[in-house]
Amino acid sequence: MAYDWNRVAAAVKDARTRRHWTQLDLAERAGVDLSTVKNLEGRHDFVRWPKTLGAVEAALGKPEGWARAIAEGRTPPAGSSSSPLTGAVDPGAPADDDDADDPFIQELNRMRSVTPEGREAVIRAYKAEKAREEEQRRRDDAEREERFRQIAEQLRIEQAS
Repeated sequence: MAYDWNRVAAAVKDARTRRHWTQLDLAERAGVDLSTVKNLEGRHDFVRWPKTLGAVEAALGKPEGWARAIAEGRTPPAGSSSSPLTGAVDPGAPADDDDADDPFIQELNRMRSVTPEGREAVIRAYKAEKAREEEQRRRDDAEREERFRQIAEQLRIEQAS
């Protein structure tokens, strides 16, 4: 069977960059040479299936068979995450597009010592704290608006008298 190495290259690169990892980061996490990642992302046409691709899948948090399904034009196995290229779910990717601009999450994604599970737990706690802060800001804004309305109403009454 002929594999579509362009799709594999794009999917691997997409999954890696969504984590804000360099090629070296992925190579180190997968336990493969940097040249392996460069070849995978470089749309290199392999004569046979690379043995190291399983390690790259695992490092990216993808289930076994993810890359082969992509190469064969099939839907990747369940348990992977949603990427625009693959339609699969990506547990290491930011939870939403707003995360890409968040400096804290960017730094967390660059940290090599954080496991995907640990990363997700930290992000959940961070987002919960941000949500609490945002809710408090909304309450403060509503209270401030109410005070201004009361002052404006008081001035209107004084001017009417």
